[in-house]
Amino acid sequence: MNIPNLPTDNLYKFMALFGLVIFLFCIYQLNTEFFKITQQENDLEYLDRNFIWENQVSMRKLLKYNIQMDEGEISESEFNEYLKVLANEPIAYKNAVDKARNKFEFENDSYKIRAVFLSIFLIFGFIVMLIGFRLWYTKIQKYLDVETKWKGDIYMTLTNDAQQKAEIVKEIIDKNIVEKPQGQGKESDS
Repeated sequence: MNIPNLPTDNLYKFMALFGLVIFLFCIYQLNTEFFKITQQENDLEYLDRNFIWENQVSMRKLLKYNIQMDEGEISESEFNEYLKVLANEPIAYKNAVDKARNKFEFENDSYKIRAVFLSIFLIFGFIVMLIGFRLWYTKIQKYLDVETKWKGDIYMTLTNDAQQKAEIVKEIIDKNIVEKPQGQGKESDS
């Protein structure tokens, strides 16, 4: 795959393109980081909702085992084992949720720091891009446009003269063709 060379034949174009690349890169990075943070927020919301649901399920199981113990289907020791297992499930899940929340808070803080630096580079890239394009236009491109227009005017003038020359040549040829038969006829009459 051939990547075309960037038009960096002068410093101002290079500045403009360099600023543009920094600007676009910073926008891309900010969007990517924002997407990651949003995804993590959604994951935490899901974990919180799931934790509430798990607690409700655990409470239902506890109620079911309590009823079974009251009816004599299970012994008190079996009920105590179920109670220990049920008590540990939400704690383990809550620990996992707390771990995820701490990780999210750390990453959110680091995102804020990265966002500040990316915003600074975004502004820097935008300013460099504007300065580069402005200098490129005012110091180089404006004069190239004038030179191109001048060359175009000269070409059009030469083209117009050539067309006039062609018209004159055609008129001369037409006159010669028209005059020759008349002149030949006059000579033959005498």
